[in-house]
Amino acid sequence: MYILKNRYLEVHIDESYKRVRFDHLGMITKIIYIDKHTMTGVESLLGQGSGGMGLFNEFGIDEAIGYENDDFLKIGVGALKKVSNEDYDFFFDYPADLFEYSVEENQTSISFTQTCPHINGYAVRYIKEISLQDQEIIVRYYLKNIGRQPISTSEYCHNFITINDNIIGPDYELRFSYPIQVESGLGEYDLNDTSLSWQQTLKEVMYITLKDLPKESNQYFEICHIPSGLTVRESHDFPLHKVAIWAMPHVVSPEAFIKIDLQADEEKTWTRKYTFYKR
Repeated sequence: MYILKNRYLEVHIDESYKRVRFDHLGMITKIIYIDKHTMTGVESLLGQGSGGMGLFNEFGIDEAIGYENDDFLKIGVGALKKVSNEDYDFFFDYPADLFEYSVEENQTSISFTQTCPHINGYAVRYIKEISLQDQEIIVRYYLKNIGRQPISTSEYCHNFITINDNIIGPDYELRFSYPIQVESGLGEYDLNDTSLSWQQTLKEVMYITLKDLPKESNQYFEICHIPSGLTVRESHDFPLHKVAIWAMPHVVSPEAFIKIDLQADEEKTWTRKYTFYKR
């Protein structure tokens, strides 16, 4: 367990997760704001699902890298073993050889570096740095294709947000820096130009994807607990490939996806900033 802390934030980073869905580097499991407000939750209160919590990243939820082979690459995790000719299933716990990584830390930041071995020509060098600056958590990503095969994937952060364990319903509002339109999905919600809310306590799963996303980078979304004014905002410096919103009665997760296409020796960097404040 690693802990980053300043006068505003306490961030817990855990290494105990050994399943194969989420990126193992820099797994933020808990965030405490001004010493008393918990700003994150868990995927399942019953221990089901993929074991997600806090801010967990994932590469390739829709497209596995090298899945045409018996062994395939899951960035931030390891070499997964194909078990059938069925399509890749991100929920399935594939057998895997997990990759090692190194850690460097100081008082205000921590970085994780992983250089994966070649898997049928696929290989990457991956660095994630997490730092604190006043009321912000800054997560910087670096990915380089060090293999001979092209890397084509996507990445997002599954933000498991619950503010002080308050259930999802009329007390929450999800706001965007751009007008939102639903492409597809399920569940109950209300849309109002740049915001999404709920008239009643959420009773079951909600999942939607958005369409007509802005082409400009540097967008954001934020989740506000209206009675307390406590808010968390994710800003991202990349063009939006996809935006999804997943929610359960106890947690909500807006997700901003980046598309990554790298030929041999090409590299890419991107950043997410999480700002915590009270309205």
